[in-house]
Amino acid sequence: MKIGMRNVKTALAVFLCVVIFQVLNLGSSFYAAIAAIISMQSSVVDSFMTGKNRMLGTLLGAIIGLIFALIGPGNPLLIGIGIIIIISISNWLDWNSSISIAGVVFLAVMINLNGKSPWSYSFNRIVETLIGISLAVLINYFISPPIKIDKISEHSKALTSMLLEKLKAKLCLGEKINIEDLNKKINSLEKEFNNYRDEFKGKKSSSFDNSNVKKVLDQLNNILDHLKIIDKIDKDLPLTKENYERANKLLNCNIEPSNIQFKEIVIVYNYHVGKILDFIENIE
Repeated sequence: MKIGMRNVKTALAVFLCVVIFQVLNLGSSFYAAIAAIISMQSSVVDSFMTGKNRMLGTLLGAIIGLIFALIGPGNPLLIGIGIIIIISISNWLDWNSSISIAGVVFLAVMINLNGKSPWSYSFNRIVETLIGISLAVLINYFISPPIKIDKISEHSKALTSMLLEKLKAKLCLGEKINIEDLNKKINSLEKEFNNYRDEFKGKKSSSFDNSNVKKVLDQLNNILDHLKIIDKIDKDLPLTKENYERANKLLNCNIEPSNIQFKEIVIVYNYHVGKILDFIENIE
């Protein structure tokens, strides 16, 4: 059984929550530990967004819970009305991802007071959640960040190699290319790159060349655009002498030039093939 870094980092975040609360005598670390577990995601951006949603939900639930607890803690009618208000406010503010946690915190304030002050109980839930979220995001950012440039480079090289093979099959053998699948793979690589860039914005890294990665992505997207047009033509058309020579050189096609008289659609086809070959040369 392999124990991954996300597993280790989650355990570390929970461990620190418990230690901090015990050392500072802050009471139960239960809510902080839960916030840390939920906020530890596969990327720092996701950790931040999950933590943000949880914090917004906690604030909303604690505030509504405080107001209703001051009126009548544990009152079933008030609890039902409070849930309606929380869901309505969340929808109005477009906090849909925060509805569940807002409801949970609201119920905790309304039901679990057990003689405690609604003010202190609500405030403690907010502070505990903030501590858990902060620990999770900081640990995810500074300890073995989940998105690494080596991984992005490997995906970029693999995708480029796959694309070249598909282009060879298309231009040399006349086979169809699954445009939708290729588009998904390029979008996935782009998402990885954007997440890495967002997470390490302003952080120096000698192994990461922003411009080169962006350039490769731009080339892949440009090739995809021309492939979409070629795919719509959906005919086996001949290559111009220039394109067939370049295709033989770049893709090892071993195809023979055609003597078919070129028509307008063939000219359009070869224009886009030529653009694709231009981008292949740049990638190479």
